[in-house]
Amino acid sequence: MATVTAGQSATITIPAGAAWSITTTGEARVELVAGAAGAGFTSWRVTPDRPLALPQFSMQGLVRLVGVSGTTSDAAHMPAALTPNEVTTIRGAVSGDSFLPQRTVGAESEQPAGIIKPVKRFGRLAANFASGLWTVSGGTATVTQGYTGWDGAGAKTGIQSRTGQPGMLKAVMAAAGASGNAAHEITLSSVATNMLTRQLAGKLGLWVYVERQPGYEPAGTLAGTLAIDISTASASTNGMYAGWNSNQIKEGWNFLKLVQRNPAAYVVGSGVAEYHPFGTLFTSFGTGADTDLVNGTVNRLRINWSNMADNN
Repeated sequence: MATVTAGQSATITIPAGAAWSITTTGEARVELVAGAAGAGFTSWRVTPDRPLALPQFSMQGLVRLVGVSGTTSDAAHMPAALTPNEVTTIRGAVSGDSFLPQRTVGAESEQPAGIIKPVKRFGRLAANFASGLWTVSGGTATVTQGYTGWDGAGAKTGIQSRTGQPGMLKAVMAAAGASGNAAHEITLSSVATNMLTRQLAGKLGLWVYVERQPGYEPAGTLAGTLAIDISTASASTNGMYAGWNSNQIKEGWNFLKLVQRNPAAYVVGSGVAEYHPFGTLFTSFGTGADTDLVNGTVNRLRINWSNMADNN
C-alpha cells in the first residue's frame, strides 16, 4: 500500500488476480503503466466523490499514483463489495473491452488528446538540453543542464517540460545589479554532432519558462530580452540575430518562434524586406551571407539573454 501527498508519486505493483482501489482526500492522477489494455496511454482523475476501482488484473500490473492535493492511498479490494454508485469502475482497462477512458497528453496528462488534432505537423527536434551539450560563453548565470523538475524519488522540485523532452536547461541569474542584468550566453558545442536537425526550412522554436520577470508587477516596467545567434557558418561574422523583447516575453511559458520565409531579406543591401510580429527583432551581421535558414545547414547556435536579474 502506498500513500502520496501533493507533489509526490509512487508506482504500485498489482499482483495477478488482484483488484485495486484508489481513494483521495483531495485530487490525484492515476496512470496505467503495465499489465492491461491501454497501458502507457490511460490515466484517470481521482477526487473524493470519484474514487477509482480497478477490477482483477489477469497478469501482474503497474499503476502510478501522482498526488495533486490532499492525501491519496491505495488498497486491494473485493470487486463485489463496491457498487456503481460508490466508485468509477474502469472495466475496459483491465478486461480489454472497448470502453477506455479518454486518452490524455502533456507532462502531467493534463490535456485531452483531442486538443492536438488541429496540429498537422509536429516538427523535429533541433537540439535538446541534455547534460554536457552546452557551454556558458558569457555572463555569470548558474546553469544546470539536463534539469527535469523531478528528484530521484519522483517528487516535483520545479517546473517540468512541456515538449515531451524531459531534460531542460535551467539558468539562475544574480540579484538585481550589473552581474544579474548583464548579457548571459550559452553555446551549443560541436554543432555537427549535437544539433539533431540542422536543416530548419526557415523555422526554429524555443520554449522558455520565465519564473520571475523583472517589472512583472503592478505599475512595473517590463524588462528582459532573449535572442538566438545563428549562422550557416561557424562564425557569426555574416550570421544573424533573432530576438524577442519584453513585448513578447512574459512570466510563465513562452513559445518563441523564428520564422524566415525569404532568405534574401537578410542579405544586406538586397532591397528585400520581411516583417515579423511586434517585439520580434531580426538583425544580420556583416553582409548577411550566412543567414539562409530556409535552404542552408546550421553551423552555429547560441542563446543569449539580458536584463533578467534575479530570474530563473
